[in-house]
Amino acid sequence: MKIAFLNPVNYLDIGIPQGIALLSAIVKEHGHEAIVIDTAFMKTGVYIRPNAGYSIFKPTEYDIHDLVAGDPVVDVAEEVQRQLDSFNPDLLGVSVMTTNYQYSIDLMKQINVQFAPPSGH
Repeated sequence: MKIAFLNPVNYLDIGIPQGIALLSAIVKEHGHEAIVIDTAFMKTGVYIRPNAGYSIFKPTEYDIHDLVAGDPVVDVAEEVQRQLDSFNPDLLGVSVMTTNYQYSIDLMKQINVQFAPPSGH
């Protein structure tokens, strides 16, 4: 079985939830194929570098925003669709938190997932 796990978050909301990371590892241990599609590094055209403001961290020459400045701008729904089409999963699991609930719903409405009927196993 091929299982895709989706973490639909805003750009640079870093941190794959432990739940889907563990589930991915477990299904792989049981002989299944799995991928995690994380939208955290899918840069959109509406991304605005936030004003860093006060920080408890020591200032450095670069921050994460500098490191991703050259990332290509993508349409998240198109990129997620491309990855799903390429992997062709039998099952899709979506990790949703309260803070990204509406974003997740909106994204899911834009993608098209076609699952093949069970093969009788």
